[in-house]
Parts: sequence; structure tokens; C-alpha cells
Amino acid sequence: MIKFKEILFLKNLKRVGKATIYKTYWDVLNESKDFNDLILKIEKTSKFSKEDIDKAIENASDLYDYVNNDEEIHVITVFDENYPEKLKVMETTRQEMQRTCPNGKVITFIMTRANGVIWLQREEGAPYLHIRPTSDGKGSKVEKFCKGFGMLPMCEILKPINAITFEDICGL
Repeated sequence: MIKFKEILFLKNLKRVGKATIYKTYWDVLNESKDFNDLILKIEKTSKFSKEDIDKAIENASDLYDYVNNDEEIHVITVFDENYPEKLKVMETTRQEMQRTCPNGKVITFIMTRANGVIWLQREEGAPYLHIRPTSDGKGSKVEKFCKGFGMLPMCEILKPINAITFEDICGL
């Protein structure tokens, strides 16, 4: 449960979710020595009101105490040694991969995960692939962005969206 209380605190701040933690607060979270150190850093560097911070502290502390006192709940955070390596890779919000075309041109692809959706784009362009879960959650729908037409259905990947890797979509 390393940094569990700190993560709960950040998630209880207004408009802060997983993506914002990775994008904005990841370095502060990594560098903080403990819960109080993180709070001090957030107070100094953010625009949150004292009331918002106090409410987030209270909510995080209550939830932390509840979980910590329940013997049936076992929490593992990304900071714990036994956190699965594969999940660490999947949680990364931005991954890059280079592919060489038959004509020798090297293209960099950027894969971004946000709000349960995957976007794939070329380095210099707008997103051109959009992958979202199927209604049953067992697969993922791939849609291609076509200028003037929007997102057009392309195919389905028979994997849940959380399990999709770069290798699954690099051939699309």
C-alpha cells in the first residue's frame, strides 16, 4: 500500500483523476517523502483552495482508515514491489513506437490512453485510430478517422481495451 493515502488524496481533489495524476502530479507524488510532504507541495504549487485541500485530506483519511482496517481488502499500488509489471506498462498514458515503411520512411506512432479510450496518431498528425470497448466489454472496436466523414468503423479486436498493447494495433 505504498503511497495509497497520497493517491486517495489526489483523487479527492476537484477535477483530478488518473490521467491528471500521471500528467500533472506524477513527479510530485514520486518525490514526496510522505502524506504531509505531498500536501505541503500541493498547497505551494496548486490553485486549490484551503477548503478543497482540507476536504480531500478528510475524505482520503476516512477511506484509507476504512480500507486499512478491513482485513479482506488488500491494496497494491503502482509503487509496491509486487505490482504486476504488465500493468505498469498499460498504465502509461503515452507510448511511442517507430515503424519503417517499405519506402524506408520512419514513422513515429503515439498511443494515448484516456477515459477508457485509446487514440493512435502519427507524430505529426491528428489522431487517426480510435479504439473503444464493445458494449459487452469483452472486445474493442477500432474506428478510423477519415477527414470529412469522422470516425468510421474498421474492425474489432477480441481483447478488452485494458489488455490491448501496441503490438495488437501496430498492423492496423
